[in-house]
Order: sequence, then structure tokens, then C-alpha cells
Amino acid sequence: MIDKKIGDCEERVASYNAGDVLIISGIEELKQKMLCYNKMAILLMCKRGRLQIKINGKRIMMEESELLLIMHKSLISDLSYSIDVDCAAICLNSTRIHKFLRTQDMLNILLTVKKCPLLRVGEQQFHNLITLKENIKYMFSPLHPYYEKIMSHFVEIILYDILGCYIKVANKIISSNIEIPNRKNQIFVAFMTLLHEDKGAHREVRYFANKLFITPKYLSSICKEISGKTCSQWLAEIAIEEIKQMLNTTEMSIKEIACKLKFDNYAFFSKYVKKHLGLSPIEYRLKYNESK
Repeated sequence: MIDKKIGDCEERVASYNAGDVLIISGIEELKQKMLCYNKMAILLMCKRGRLQIKINGKRIMMEESELLLIMHKSLISDLSYSIDVDCAAICLNSTRIHKFLRTQDMLNILLTVKKCPLLRVGEQQFHNLITLKENIKYMFSPLHPYYEKIMSHFVEIILYDILGCYIKVANKIISSNIEIPNRKNQIFVAFMTLLHEDKGAHREVRYFANKLFITPKYLSSICKEISGKTCSQWLAEIAIEEIKQMLNTTEMSIKEIACKLKFDNYAFFSKYVKKHLGLSPIEYRLKYNESK
């Protein structure tokens, strides 16, 4: 019986950056944080009892050994639960998820979650996820010299495990999907493939639209419909990830990086980096080197 309820949370929860992961343990912490924290994708796990929650206006009931994957920027409200409920959540940085789930795998998981966000898994799989959650929370201290790298690997392990759970039903969802025409699926996959092969060298929607023989407006609408992000957002995200990688892991000069990524000049490149990272390329590189 659902017998407790809370309203919409008004308090904003501070962003948690270390390792791109946030752990929520128990219903009290869930009440405080999850309802007002939608910048991350959330894997909600019901260990015992029942939960009821509204996602984007749709009411979902969770029971023991069920997972609910809530994509970032979802509207979360009206959490209620049984007295004996025991739950936990793993919140993951959405940028890391998009970087991890490439092309067809990403399309499958996005469409699967859209149509079937609630999933019942076997006892062992559920236990594995709970164990991962406990390890992240208790095994490593932020004071550990390699804390960020450890957290990064944990995130990948969790993503592989989640993908393994959902991939079993993904093909059925895709084959029976009538909400999004298959042609749009194909265009989105082709766009993502081009985007990752391009590695940030082109940042104009028209460039990719021309390669796919469609209009920029149509390509943007497909991206927004399937992934929740516009074409321009995808282009900027991939470009910035490539820029960060070059600044952090190569000895290329700032001018060489700008040239490789086909920026018109150094000044425009510096302005672009400052807009997206809050620091100039030189400042960002220095800050990264100082943190090593």
C-alpha cells in the first residue's frame, strides 16, 4: 500500500562532479535529492517494498528487484512509497553516457528506455548493481590520489551493466517501435556515426545535413525527437570533448589544435573554448596539468 507522499522539491541540489557519479542511499536521501536533481541520468533501484513516481507526467509503479532508468532533464514529481521500502539510486553524468553509448547501441538504449524505462532483472544482476553502488560509496575516499580515475572506471562498469540489462529487450522494442518511424532511426544512427568519425572538425549542422541529403531543420528535429538534444548541442559536445582530449593528453600547441579542428583562427578557437569551458585553452591546459 502506498501510504506516504511528498510534493515537488523546491530546493536545488548542488552539482556533484567527482567521477561523474552521485550515489543516493535510502528513501530519505531520495526525497531530498532526486526530485529536484535532473541534470544526471538516474538509475533507480527498488530493493524492497514499492515505489510510485511520476516521470514526465506518466505515473510508474516500482516493485522489488526492478530498475527504473530516468534520462536527464526528465520532469520528476509525486514520489510515494510503502512503509517497508528500501531503495537506492546511481546518478550518472549525461555527457559521459552519451559518449559511452555509441551509434546503434545508443539508439537502442534511448528508444528502449523511452518505451520501457521500468525493467525487472534477475536476482544476481540486481545484486551486482547494489554491490557496485555500495563499493562506490564506501570503498574509496575523495582523498585517494587516483579517486577521479577510479570513479571514471566505476561509471563505465555501471554503464556496461545497465546496457546489459536493457539490451535484452532493446531489439524487441526497436522492431515493434511505431512512435518513431524507422527512417528517422536510420538517419539518427548515420548522423551519430558521421559525428564521431568527424571528431569535432565540423561544427555546422548544414555540413552533416548535406552528407545525409536532408535539410538542417529536418536533421535537428530528428535529433531532438530521438535523443532530446539538438544537432547543435551534439556538435558542440563532441567538439569540446575532442578539444579537452587534445589539450590534456597531447603536446600540440594551441594553434596546432585550432588548425587540426579547422577553426578559422586562434582568436575564434580561444573564444569557442572559453564559451564552453569557462577558461581559455591555455588556462584549461594549465589547470589540468596542475591537478595531475
